[in-house]
Amino acid sequence: MDLLERNIKTETEETRKEQERKEEEAEAEAEAGERFQAEPS
Repeated sequence: MDLLERNIKTETEETRKEQERKEEEAEAEAEAGERFQAEPS
């Protein structure tokens, strides 16, 4: 059971890190989009 709990904890941390990475990418894309719109072509 200890090993199972450790696996679940590791999986949860990896999922959280993946989610944070996706959020950071989305924020970076949003900022890039705002800069693109702010500069008329």
